[in-house]
Amino acid sequence: MASMLQGDVISLVYRQYLRLCGLFSVNVIYKPFQVVTVPVDLIQESVSPYPEYYLDWLEQERLVETPEVEIVRKRKILWEDDIRFAGKIAGGDWDLVRQEIDSMISYLAFRERFFEGKDWEETVYYQFLKRKAAVAKEKNLELPFPDNFDKPRTPEYYFDYFLGKLKYWEELYYKIKGRGYRSQASGNSYPRSLHSKKATYEGLPENEVEIAVSRNGELLFVDGRHRFVIAKLLGMEEIPVIVNLWHRDFIDNVKSVTGKKRITPSEAIGWLLDDRGN
Repeated sequence: MASMLQGDVISLVYRQYLRLCGLFSVNVIYKPFQVVTVPVDLIQESVSPYPEYYLDWLEQERLVETPEVEIVRKRKILWEDDIRFAGKIAGGDWDLVRQEIDSMISYLAFRERFFEGKDWEETVYYQFLKRKAAVAKEKNLELPFPDNFDKPRTPEYYFDYFLGKLKYWEELYYKIKGRGYRSQASGNSYPRSLHSKKATYEGLPENEVEIAVSRNGELLFVDGRHRFVIAKLLGMEEIPVIVNLWHRDFIDNVKSVTGKKRITPSEAIGWLLDDRGN
């Protein structure tokens, strides 16, 4: 309990630090936690920091290469290693390695489950989990359990853990389908994770679906994949998001065109959408 409270304090202090950075730093956008609404159909590709396919790692006994976006989007502060850098402006090539949304395993599984009428056991995701646990058991590999998982970290329990997540995702799908997609500010608190310790994030902007904006102004999915996939499959036109990464080339271009030295997320996204509409 004490460590959770300490983590909450770190997160709160860090949010205030980022807000101050937005006033004078060229590396953080002004008002970094401002939530914006974007068209779902403009998000066609992902730069998710979480690799969707792990079988190569399992079979070759090595880790999948961590996408560069993971390095620039989070920061370790003291003992907390999951503090996201909201509103960061960064150059480099983190926006170039992408995956199409409709090829993500979560997208395929949700489409099979809710639109093709398959049981979870028939979906590509379930078969993937089954294969993953089998290979890990065969090769005696350690699987990435959540920190607060309180059972033996074996392939069998790892599979049981994901069965619980399938039930959670089922409830999430029907909740969004029945009530519509709501922002965190409206009180619609979808936890970041089934086993999340980060209660600080729930109901706050950090828990919105996370996107990035590329050098060319493309909207790229980053995190919150199950909520985003549900919204996309249900044909929702818009969703609230937080932009946690802006490519420096894009921001420099917007400032040059608008003549503004500081720009907020809503101004940058508004300019982007107006520019696409012309």
